[in-house]
Amino acid sequence: MINKSFLFTILLVSSFLNISNIFADQNDPRLDILFLNVKDSQNEVASSIYITSIWRIWSETNNQNSQQLYDLGNQLLKQRKYEQSLVIFTDLVNKEPNFAEGWNKRATLHFLMGNFNESIQDINKTLALEPRHFGALDGLGQIQFKLNNFYESIQTYEKLLTIVPHSSSAKKMLKLMNAQFI
Repeated sequence: MINKSFLFTILLVSSFLNISNIFADQNDPRLDILFLNVKDSQNEVASSIYITSIWRIWSETNNQNSQQLYDLGNQLLKQRKYEQSLVIFTDLVNKEPNFAEGWNKRATLHFLMGNFNESIQDINKTLALEPRHFGALDGLGQIQFKLNNFYESIQTYEKLLTIVPHSSSAKKMLKLMNAQFI
């Protein structure tokens, strides 16, 4: 039998996704219920529905020109045109300094380019705007791990698990790092 509460939540999330970009980015009020649902999910598969919705909202901006920059930056990123994508995301964060996902994408680019210090700076900006940004926390944990800062990485992944309790990737990283100390 289908859990009525779960079904209601799915319908609620679906209706949220059909709303136009009245609200967008990390300030969107839909995020609070989605994060609660991630925490209350019984497993990673169930939480993935909400996580997908969170990413979708984080990727929206209310400004059409900024949205076009964001979309172009992502397209260039997928094509591995990192330098060009970096220029686009830098332009975006200059125009939209309160758009957390713009900072997160630029942090991702810096990570991929091996610019760890710059990536950490952008991650910190992302987290200042959206402290629940599990993607930024994952990136920070990976950088800390690569720099052999295992204690800091463990703390970061533990924080990530308070937001996304069923994250198998965070659990794997914690297991790996805990093995480093044994």
